[in-house]
This record gives sequence, structure tokens and C-alpha cells, in this order.
Amino acid sequence: MRNREKRGGGLLRRLFGNDSFQGEEDASPGDLADVFKLAMRRNAGSVAVITTAVGKKMAGFTSTSFDSLSVDPPTVFFGMGNEASAYDLLFEAGQFAVNILGETQADVAALFADKARRDRRFKDVAWSKTASGVPTLQTATAATIECRVHSHLRAFTHTIVIGAVEKVRLGGAEPLIYVNAGYARGVRLAGGDGQSAGA
Repeated sequence: MRNREKRGGGLLRRLFGNDSFQGEEDASPGDLADVFKLAMRRNAGSVAVITTAVGKKMAGFTSTSFDSLSVDPPTVFFGMGNEASAYDLLFEAGQFAVNILGETQADVAALFADKARRDRRFKDVAWSKTASGVPTLQTATAATIECRVHSHLRAFTHTIVIGAVEKVRLGGAEPLIYVNAGYARGVRLAGGDGQSAGA
């Protein structure tokens, strides 16, 4: 089987060229984590800032792991590091907002990802609180989704948080995309700008 795979890899290289088909060999156990990171860099996706608050205490962080889980009922999920500064506050609050960033907000993504600027996160961006007390970003976002914490699963270094969607607001911006350890723009969506739903 292995020889057949090698012969197949050689054929693909002849058909498509070395640059078009790379990495046909499986990673060895020693470098699996490194190769996995490279593979995930190719998994392009939107960029969100997760925000939460309890009283005057606010926290937020950049997430590229956010996604939908179910439409009926509407639920979302994201991964959060177990050592994240927002970890305890988010579960104390029991609610959060997903601010899907617009294509001009790469600087906002960098701000909420930078531990050294943690105390600047809500000072260097425009934000306001919802009726339930969750801070949301106010400029150039693609969408804002307000959620309550439904459940969570702690696994290894991270916790998967599942949120029940309570309100959705669509902005006018096109989404910022994260791929290959950098930000990209240029995705165009049709229709739906400015819509909102929920309580």
C-alpha cells in the first residue's frame, strides 16, 4: 500500500508539478503537531472578537475558531484557551457577543489578540453595551451575534463554548478572513445588509 501511495504521489507531481502537489507523505509522530499547524493555516475562516462583561469588568479576545453549530435552534461555538484572561469572566457572565470583524478591522483583530495591550482593548475601539450588558464593537463589523452560554466542554488546553443565539445584527461590512497566519480581504456577500433579528 505504501509503495502504491508513493507511485501515486509521483504521478500527481508529474501531472501538476512539484509546487501544485506537496506533502503526500504522512507526518511522523515527532512532527505531527507542526504539520497540523500548517494544515490549519490553510483552513480559511472569518475573524471574530468575543466580548463579555460583568458590571464594569469587561473582557474580549480574538477568535478564528468561531462557527455555527446548529440552525434549529440557532447555536454557535468557539474554542477558548483555559488560561485566557476572559475565561472566568465569561462563565460568570453567562453571556457573550460574537463580533464578526469587517475587512478593514485587521487592526482590531490584532489589538484583541495582543496580551501586551490587554488594558487598551476597550479604550482603542468604539463600543457600547447591549440591553443585557454585553459590550459590542460599533464600527465596520460584518455582524454581531448575542448569545447566552448553553454549555461547554473542557478538553486539553482549550474549552469549547456553545452559545444559544438570542439576537443577530448584520452590519454593512464584508468579512475579514484569516488564512495562512495572516488576514485577507476581498470576499463579497450578496444581500442582507443591515438586517437584525431576535428579542
